[in-house]
Amino acid sequence: MAEKQLVINGTQIRVRYSEMTREMEEKLIAQSIVLAEEDKRASGVVDDKRLATAIREFLTKAEEFGGAEATAWHVVVGLNFVCSLKHESKSLLFFDIVDHHKSVLAFRSG
Repeated sequence: MAEKQLVINGTQIRVRYSEMTREMEEKLIAQSIVLAEEDKRASGVVDDKRLATAIREFLTKAEEFGGAEATAWHVVVGLNFVCSLKHESKSLLFFDIVDHHKSVLAFRSG
């Protein structure tokens, strides 16, 4: 899949890789933007660990992402990282929130 540029809720996004449905992808990105903006308003900066934890909590609770009964979601937030991983099919999204200078990797494994 080629990278794609999006604007969601007025925020520039670059999707680097996705194996999710378009609906799941858009919902996860939109919620990640909301969580990043809430963190920035509350503390003045977007903290990687707080954002990753908040996204993971969202994924764990949201029914369209399997809810609490699904296997574990993992989320990595940062600026520069590389990884190799094993994941469940249709449960991987790697994207940048360009306006906040953050990369987000979310995947389900277990």
